[in-house]
This record gives sequence, C-alpha cells and structure tokens, in this order.
Amino acid sequence: MGLVDPVKDCMADVMAVRAGFESRGDVVARRGEDVETLDNTIAEDKARSEAFNLIFDSDASHTDQKGSIQTLTERMTQHLINEEE
Repeated sequence: MGLVDPVKDCMADVMAVRAGFESRGDVVARRGEDVETLDNTIAEDKARSEAFNLIFDSDASHTDQKGSIQTLTERMTQHLINEEE
C-alpha cells in the first residue's frame, strides 16, 4: 500500500467535483459524513461569521481562489454572472 497524501487527495476531490466527474455529496459521503449535516454546519458557521463581520479566506463570497479579499467590482460582477445562470 502506498503512502497517503491528504493534500493531493483533497485536490483530486476538488478537481473531480469541479470537472463534474463526481458530486460534492459523493465526496462527502466517501469521507463518512452526511452532506445535509455538513451543509447545515457550514450555513451556521457562515451566519455566525457574518453576524460578527468576520471574513475568512475560505469564503468565496468575499475572497478569490487565492484567499485575497475581492473588490466590490469583482463581487458585483460575480453576482451578476450568478443571476444570469
């Protein structure tokens, strides 16, 4: 059995979901979690951080893929793109 690399495993999951080869729910289930429970936890965390005006680099509504804070223009552009979809 080969060595396990959790970073590569995680990146492989991200790539598979983004490419549409696997659903996010499948990845969550494979990790032994329930997707609805996870989604509720994420929503609660997000609501709590917004209540305290906290911004984390993992929040795509406020940051780009590198974790940098998005400008207002970038956020508005993404909002308009999402509305058109």
